[in-house]
Amino acid sequence: MGALTLIVGAVSLVPATLAVVLRARVPTAVTGCLAHAAAVGLAVAVCSSDSLSPYTTWLLQKRTDGHISLASKLLFWPYHAGLRGKLWVQRRKSTEPLYDQVTEQLYIGGWPEQATWLPAGQPSVLDVTCELPRTHSNHYLNLPCWDTQAPNAAQIQHGVEWTIRELGEGRSCYIHCAHGHGRSATVLAAVLMATGKAKTAEEAVAVMRAARPRVRLNKPQAAALRSWIAGYYTGGSSCGKCSNGSTQAEEAQVLLNGIDGVHSSGTPKKRSSAVSLGAGGEGAAS
Repeated sequence: MGALTLIVGAVSLVPATLAVVLRARVPTAVTGCLAHAAAVGLAVAVCSSDSLSPYTTWLLQKRTDGHISLASKLLFWPYHAGLRGKLWVQRRKSTEPLYDQVTEQLYIGGWPEQATWLPAGQPSVLDVTCELPRTHSNHYLNLPCWDTQAPNAAQIQHGVEWTIRELGEGRSCYIHCAHGHGRSATVLAAVLMATGKAKTAEEAVAVMRAARPRVRLNKPQAAALRSWIAGYYTGGSSCGKCSNGSTQAEEAQVLLNGIDGVHSSGTPKKRSSAVSLGAGGEGAAS
């Protein structure tokens, strides 16, 4: 069961309980509002569960252009408001930057609430959320995915191919989810491997953590990256071996180390950190 399911499900019990306890003491409009908030929370909790999350990213009505419909904003306002409030508090408490530079052209980070919060230079943006809207007019691709879950192997490959095209046209790329720790890191790990900046999943995670130490892939995200390695990464689809001779299961296990379940976000400031990767890298930053 995903962390989002547990958290939102637990929170939805609060308005549900209040609606029952206060039904004879407050106006019907108040209990109705509380019941609506509880129902929205329950719907999100169920749809973001491990078994249903691959099929329910449409729930919040985020379009392919990254914008969320007015109907969703009205119907799911308790969830949208709660999520924005959570991000607002976390970004003011955290010392982590909103984003970090991983290589010369690749950035990873959290949701840019304003276009001015993006890295300089009009980067192309790969968005790995289904719950947060697009706030800019840059080149854009959305891979809808619930928080704490993972894009599937085909989505990851789509993101890899799109990013490679954008890099080939001379643009930098900003890959983000809500906080820049899990969903975005899953896709960026594949990009680093596909572009030769990392030879293994372990190396890709190390590169990202060198720039953004709070990167953490949970079990679904590690499994998704393992699936991408098996199905799309050169040398991974036929013999079950990675480029260094280790098995895919061994590769994926590395990603599970240090999971803390915490997804704190950063403040809107930047930190540049190009990472030395030896022969396949970008060169060390001073």
